[in-house]
Amino acid sequence: MTATEARAILAAISGYWPTPAITEEEAAAWLRELASPMRITSEEARTVIDDRARAGVEFRLRPGQLVSEVQALRRYRRLMTPLPALPAPSFVESEDHDEIRAQTLAQWRAAVADGPRLLAERRARNREAAV
Repeated sequence: MTATEARAILAAISGYWPTPAITEEEAAAWLRELASPMRITSEEARTVIDDRARAGVEFRLRPGQLVSEVQALRRYRRLMTPLPALPAPSFVESEDHDEIRAQTLAQWRAAVADGPRLLAERRARNREAAV
């Protein structure tokens, strides 16, 4: 997050909760937190602050609380991302029900075996999106 974006976040906090005024020490702590290795984006910080303001919270966030709120927001967004759908089994016209059953089980086993790879790809995409 750039210094300009961090100052915009501080201005939003001051706008929602004007009293007590943000001290220089508190502003420095906010700037350190917003530029932390966690790479909080201005969109994430703004979402958390706006949500707290809309909820009618009487007191503003302290600098240390933003990290846990952003982590909760990221977890929620990951949970709400849908997983790819498993392929539907394709049936072959046959009188031999054992053959159909074996074919269906083989297709589902292949889809389940492919699950860890799909999950790893999804986690990699999420890591890239978080950076």
